[in-house]
Amino acid sequence: MMLKICSILLLVAICHGRLNIPLTKIGTRIGKLSSISAAAHRAALEWRHGRLGANAVDLPLKNYEGLQYYGMISIGTPPQQFSAAFDTTSTSIWVPSSECPHKGVIKKKYKFCEDHTLFNGGASTTFNGGKKSDCNYREGGSMPCTLGVDTICAGEACVKNQTFGQATEVPAAYTAYQFDGVVGMGYMSSISATHDVPFFYNVFKQLGTDPFFAFYVNGATSELNLGGVEPNHFSGDFVFAKVNDATGSYWRFHAESFKAGSGNNTIVASSCVNGCDVTLDSGTPYIAGPATDIQDLQKFIGAKDDSGRYVIDCNKRSTVPSVTMMVMGEALTITGDHYILEPEKGKCISGFMATKMQTWILGDVFLGAYYTVFDIKLQRVGFAKSQ
Repeated sequence: MMLKICSILLLVAICHGRLNIPLTKIGTRIGKLSSISAAAHRAALEWRHGRLGANAVDLPLKNYEGLQYYGMISIGTPPQQFSAAFDTTSTSIWVPSSECPHKGVIKKKYKFCEDHTLFNGGASTTFNGGKKSDCNYREGGSMPCTLGVDTICAGEACVKNQTFGQATEVPAAYTAYQFDGVVGMGYMSSISATHDVPFFYNVFKQLGTDPFFAFYVNGATSELNLGGVEPNHFSGDFVFAKVNDATGSYWRFHAESFKAGSGNNTIVASSCVNGCDVTLDSGTPYIAGPATDIQDLQKFIGAKDDSGRYVIDCNKRSTVPSVTMMVMGEALTITGDHYILEPEKGKCISGFMATKMQTWILGDVFLGAYYTVFDIKLQRVGFAKSQ
C-alpha cells in the first residue's frame, strides 16, 4: 500500500526547524562537463505527518551549467573551506591533502591537487592525524588517503571528531570537476572504504536531528535539507518506496516499469517489463540505464549521437515525449523541461545515458523533477513533485 504524507500537515509541523545546505550546480574546472567523453561519465557513474526534528538544517546547493551541484563545508579550527559534492552512492568523506604534490606537477594523478583547495592538518588546532588508508570514489576504485579526525561543518551542522580522508593523489578523471571533495550520503556505512561513521549519521546523532535528508535540485535555489523538509519545495503527496538493496550499499528501490510517450505512441523499457532495480545517485547529472533501452529512448525522443553524447534541439522541450517510471502503482513522470539539458547557450543534450549495467540510475535530471527524501530510520525513499 502506498504511503503518503499530507503536505498541509507537513507545512504546519515543518516550520519548527530544519538543516538546509546550499548546493552549487557546477560544470567543470577544465572545459565543460558536456565535453567530457561519455566513457568517462559512465565510469564516473518514523517520518509521517509532521515527524520533524527541532534542529533541522538547510544547506544551499550552488549550481553551474546545469550539470553538477555542490555545497560548502569547513574542516578544522580555524575552519578551512571546501566545496564538496554530496554523493548518495558513497559514505566516505574526503578532501585533497596538502601532502599531495601540487606545484609544477606532470603526473595526472596529482593534477587535481594543483587546481583545488588542499587541507592542511598542521593549521588546525583540533586536528588529529591517523593511519594511511584508502578513500573510495565514484568509479568504484580507491585512492591513497591519510585518515584524520577534526571538526567538520556543513552550514549550521557541525560534527566534532569526524573521521575523514585526506587524499594524497586523486584519479585523473576528477580534474574535470570543480568541487574539492566528496561528502558521502550513501545508504549504509558498508560502502565507506575508510570504515568511518558517515558525516550525516553523526549529524543526526550529535544534533538530535531526525535521521532523514532531502534533495531539492532547482538551479540557484537548490538545497540539501538535513532532518527536515521544506514545504515550499514540493506540492502534493509523497510516494514512498522501501529501500531494497540487499548489500546495504545504495539507495536502491523497486520500480514496476519505465516507459516513454503515451497512447499508441509509447515504448517500454525491456529491462523493466517485470520490474527493475533503481538507484538514486545525486552525484550524476543523468538518468542512466541499460544500453539497449537508452539507445531506443534516444531515438524515440529525437536525440542524435555526436561522439558519444546525444544532442537534441533545445526548442523541443515542450514537444518531446514524457518519460514515466511506475513506483508503488504511482506514475512519476518527467518531461523535456527536465531531461533536455543546456550546458552551453543554444546547445542542448539529452539527459539520458547508456551504461553496461542492467540497473537504472536516477541522477539530477530526476531530482530536478521530484523533491526526494532519504529516510534512514524507515529505510525508504519518498518523492513529491518539485515546485
